[in-house]
Amino acid sequence: MAPGSRTPAEAVEHYRGRTARLLACLTNEHVVVSAYHTADPPHQLELSDLAKLRAAHPLRLSVGEHYEAREDADGWRVEIVGYNYAIEHDGRDLVSYHWHPQGESPITWPHMHVGTDIHVGERWFGKVHLPTGAVGLERVVALAITELGAKPLRDDWERLIAEAADRWRSPPSAVHTRHATMQGARDRWLVIELRAAASTSIDGTSIPAVGCV
Repeated sequence: MAPGSRTPAEAVEHYRGRTARLLACLTNEHVVVSAYHTADPPHQLELSDLAKLRAAHPLRLSVGEHYEAREDADGWRVEIVGYNYAIEHDGRDLVSYHWHPQGESPITWPHMHVGTDIHVGERWFGKVHLPTGAVGLERVVALAITELGAKPLRDDWERLIAEAADRWRSPPSAVHTRHATMQGARDRWLVIELRAAASTSIDGTSIPAVGCV
């Protein structure tokens, strides 16, 4: 495990920089954080604007993470304590991944929503909370490139995604503790996805299934 940072501000800037490095695979939008201190957590990381992805069809990426700076024996580190990731197609959510353990919603476990017009009885399926394990942002970036046809902006995108996966392994956090049983399978599928050739299209009548992690 890498040593922690000397101050909360340094830890947050390292976290912001690592996230910006990952997102550079897909966008030049700035990654911004709401605070560099420890008061009144959690704080929020997000893109400065919706990221328009380079693709043959209209795809956009939305990123939001809640984080806290915490001190341990090795120094200060940032822990992700919630997230909201979404990929839009033609102005509406195609798929979104949520984890909001705090707040008024009774759904506190990681889940996903899919953009669909299907109804199950009177229930719109797009509002159904489909259970997932913890989903790292690198999985969403890989999904956009390998499954949905987004063109990476960097030639070393595979390496950047693999590097970003390390932040979910170390240090441990509430995400790891609560959903540790999903970690091995999540990492194995990430390797498989990165080795697969992207050959699907979402412009026709058929939309490829998006798997849970």
